[in-house]
Amino acid sequence: VVNGNDLALQLLAELQRYATPQTVAVIDTGVNGFHEDLYGLVIPAVDSDQHGHGTAVAGRVAANTNNGLGLASLNYGGAYLWVRSYPALAAENASGDDIARAIIAASNADVSVINMSFGGRGEAPAVVVEAINYALSKDVILVAAAGNGGPGVPATAFWPANVEGVLAISAVDRNNIPAEYASRVDDLPLGAWSSGDGVCVLDHEGGYRRESGTSFAAPQVAGLLGVARSLCPTLTYKQAFALLLLSGIVEEDGSIVFVQDRFLLALAAAHKDICTSP
Repeated sequence: VVNGNDLALQLLAELQRYATPQTVAVIDTGVNGFHEDLYGLVIPAVDSDQHGHGTAVAGRVAANTNNGLGLASLNYGGAYLWVRSYPALAAENASGDDIARAIIAASNADVSVINMSFGGRGEAPAVVVEAINYALSKDVILVAAAGNGGPGVPATAFWPANVEGVLAISAVDRNNIPAEYASRVDDLPLGAWSSGDGVCVLDHEGGYRRESGTSFAAPQVAGLLGVARSLCPTLTYKQAFALLLLSGIVEEDGSIVFVQDRFLLALAAAHKDICTSP
């Protein structure tokens, strides 16, 4: 169960009748759509994950909650989110072109959020930057892992976290302390921290395991933003990040630790001003 879940799930249980389900694209190694905690929520409904990373990420986004099984995401009763899988990283020789094609395909499939739990050193390939700009033009929210470079390495060292318009998420432990491997995000205009250390994830062969990394912090935020859009379809990525800033815990370096129940309360308070849904 992810940190701070009790109040968040109570709110989502009460609000599920207002939800318009949204789709979160997971660009990764594929997803096992037959896992008991994702069954019926994955498009396409196949097992395309031979590596395990994508299924673990997808569970953090949208594992069915209140079903008496496994772990809890924010997808209460499966009423808020679907996952669309793009296995662009399934091959060992995956390229920037593969990732760019996945971003464009997801954007054309009208997803609300794209999660990218991967990173490469240096500047992003031009084709990826173009694809991200295309996604932003389609009003897609993009979330990326900040990288596991450690506190001495800024997230600006990794793409796609360092591409303008992408929300870069690094990992804290259950006490909201930055993990020792987590890249810092204070140098990014759209950088924040989220739970990703020693968290429960789905195993692609069935069952569950624990993992640590910014790869597993990012999808928690992607799932939350998908839920937020299911309650507020007109929410922009700039409004979403403004709510993160408003509701998060401010670190000494000025960066923000995301707290999901506080975010949902901030969304509820701002609802009449920024949303057109009920």
